[in-house]
Amino acid sequence: MPNATFSYVKYPDSFRATLIQLTNEAYNTFLSAHSNMNEIQLNMQQIPGHVKTALKLLATAPFPLLEKLLPLSLNNIERIGMECSNLSSITHNKFADVQLLIE
Repeated sequence: MPNATFSYVKYPDSFRATLIQLTNEAYNTFLSAHSNMNEIQLNMQQIPGHVKTALKLLATAPFPLLEKLLPLSLNNIERIGMECSNLSSITHNKFADVQLLIE
C-alpha cells in the first residue's frame, strides 16, 4: 500500500519492527489485563462482607449507630464498584489500542 498512512505503527517500512511492536503491545495488554482482572476479583470478594455488615446494621443497630455506620459500608461498596469500573475501562482501552495498531 504505497499511499497508505499508518497512525499507530512506528516503523511502517519494516515488517519485522512492526511485528515486534504488535507483539510487545499485545503482551503488555494481556499482562495488564491479567493484573487488572486479578485486582477486580480481589475487590469483588470484599462485597459480600460489606453487604452482610450493612444488613446486620439495618436489622439490629439503633438509629444513631445506623446513621454513622451504614454510610461507611455503602461507601465501601461504591468505592469498590468505581475501582473495578475504572480497571475494566483501562483494560478495554488497552485492547482497543492494540486493535488500532492491527488495523
